[in-house]
Amino acid sequence: RVPYVVVCALHDDEDAVHTLVDKCAHFLINYAKAFKEAGADGIIMAEPVSGLLSPALEKEFSSPYVKKIVDAVQDDEFILIYHNCGNNTHLMTESIYSTGSAAYHFGNAVDMKDMMGIVMADNSELALNELTELRSVPALPFGGRYRLIDFILSNMVNSGITHVGLITHYN
Repeated sequence: RVPYVVVCALHDDEDAVHTLVDKCAHFLINYAKAFKEAGADGIIMAEPVSGLLSPALEKEFSSPYVKKIVDAVQDDEFILIYHNCGNNTHLMTESIYSTGSAAYHFGNAVDMKDMMGIVMADNSELALNELTELRSVPALPFGGRYRLIDFILSNMVNSGITHVGLITHYN
């Protein structure tokens, strides 16, 4: 019932909804930090309202606050897995991926063929110095005619994911 009340409030008082969601985000940041301080490696955070929102409302009232939580708690030692299983999820992938979560879970309401695969190509943790001086890790040759990215792309295509984005931090 609470998510329904929040969605209805969007039409009456957007500022109040922003205030409420911001307070919830701060509460969740403190909650996640408590898990982190207790030695947890991460959390799974379900977003119950965004599945009821249009993509435009999700982009305004959900993703920025999820990103705020991710930015406040996620690091090399603690990850946040973002869960969203609404029927509109496949229309919100860009906004959802912009949260920067370490991983995503989309539930059974989502057809993976509608989702876009994202490959994070981060060289910062690897000690491949000379090999990655002029190219990113996915572009490294492997087995003669292949590149490392070929294995990832093959797995995605064989799983029905045909829309793929590659994000590199370097080169």
